Amino acid sequence: MLANMENYKSDNIIKCAILAYLVHQNTNIPECQNASKLFNTLDTDHDGKLLKSDLINAYMRYYNLSEAQAVNKANYIFKHIDTDNNGMLEAEEVIRASINPNIFTSQNYLRVAFNYFDKDNDGSISIPEIEEKFFKSSKQTEHTKAKLKTMFSQIDINNDGFISFEEFPSEILSKLSY
Repeated sequence: MLANMENYKSDNIIKCAILAYLVHQNTNIPECQNASKLFNTLDTDHDGKLLKSDLINAYMRYYNLSEAQAVNKANYIFKHIDTDNNGMLEAEEVIRASINPNIFTSQNYLRVAFNYFDKDNDGSISIPEIEEKFFKSSKQTEHTKAKLKTMFSQIDINNDGFISFEEFPSEILSKLSY
C-alpha cells in the first residue's frame, strides 16, 4: 500500500474524483478496509490526520530507511496526495492513494461511477455535470477549470462535448492505473 502511495499521481482530477467516489461507496471491500487500517496505524496520535513527521517515522520504523530517505519519500507522497494542500493527509486521501485502483475497473464499478456523474440520467456526462460534482466541495479556479476541460476532452473520444458510457471505460481504465 505504501508503494501504491508512492506511485499515486493526483494530476488527473477526474481520476481523483472517480476514485474518491468509488472509495466512499465501497468502504466494505477488503482493500479499502486494509487501507483504512494502514491510515490508523500511521496515525499514531489518532487525530485523524497524518503529518509528514508521521510518514517519515513510519518509513524509518517499518522500512529501516535513513532519515534523509524517509524525508524524500514523505515529501514526494505529500506532493502527490495532499490534494487540498493543507499540509496533512486525511484518511480519504491516504485510502484513495494506497489502494490498487485496478480493483475498480470492472464494468459494475465503472457504471456506478458513470451514473454518479450523469446527473440528468441521459446516458452521457457533460462538462457542467462534472464541474457540479467536482466543485461541490472545492474551490473553482480558472486553472482548475481549464485543467478539467482538457482532461474531459481527452476522454471525449468523438469530440461531441459529452462522454458516453462507451467512451468512459476505455479512457478511464487507462487513467485509473498508476
